[in-house]
Amino acid sequence: MMEMMSAPLVFVHATCENNIEYVLRQAIHVNPERKIILLGDECNKHFGLFVHWCNLLDYTEGCGDFNGVYIHRSPNHACFELFCYYRWFILKNFMLRHGISVAFYSDSDMLWYDDIAVYEKAFSGVDMATGLAPALEKNFHYTVSPNFTYITLACIKRLCNYFILLYARNPNYFDAVSEMQKAEGGIPSISDMSAIGEFVKDNRETLNIVNSFEEIAEGIVDANFNSQRINRYCFDMKDGIKDIVFQNGMPTCLETEENRRYIFRALHFQGKAKRLIPSYYTAPAFELRSNLKNR
Repeated sequence: MMEMMSAPLVFVHATCENNIEYVLRQAIHVNPERKIILLGDECNKHFGLFVHWCNLLDYTEGCGDFNGVYIHRSPNHACFELFCYYRWFILKNFMLRHGISVAFYSDSDMLWYDDIAVYEKAFSGVDMATGLAPALEKNFHYTVSPNFTYITLACIKRLCNYFILLYARNPNYFDAVSEMQKAEGGIPSISDMSAIGEFVKDNRETLNIVNSFEEIAEGIVDANFNSQRINRYCFDMKDGIKDIVFQNGMPTCLETEENRRYIFRALHFQGKAKRLIPSYYTAPAFELRSNLKNR
């Protein structure tokens, strides 16, 4: 049993790129009283010197069951998409085994600039808070951006069961979505974001699910550093990324429709933006563990 006074902030990450060390050290710096947990692999075990590290392979119950029903519909490699689903099973098993009733999940390419205590207060009594996005045409497909998610143990159990049943009961469930994406000139891309979106749509009457991207206590969380829009917000861009200006140690960006600067509590360096993580790191300087290992 893992003793903790507040909901932990959990990262699930395999392999050991340099960027993950910046992410972890920044999270610790702005959340000094909160347990920061990395569910990782042997490649990043050395981060256990400064965060609570656990081997994700110890928490894979249910991943094999999901793998048996999964149908790949994405331009990304199947292993990548499967891991995106597996992370929720891994997190669920970790919470279950250690008696954790609620947890924060953060993608491992997010830099945090503020204590997440404000969200623990705001989401009290909520079953799940995640990045809700508008429904697509005819509301037959809904997607989310779960890069910052608050979730209870009861809810994540339900979510993982839903993943398996979604594919097992109707293997062609996402065919209509794939056809719509093709018709719009895109490449069919079904991921855990699609499945979580369907979970939200099917369970909003019985679960209290809220949007983690809404402004709370004068701050918001970024969905994608490369994207101008976060739901109703439209942000100023420069060279293909948000035009961030730091004010009082916090990143801000101009919302063009309101002509107002919003404070970002976290930035999400998705995809090609990952290379920028060291440039936006603001916690105390350190020597990369990879450099120390090479001495």
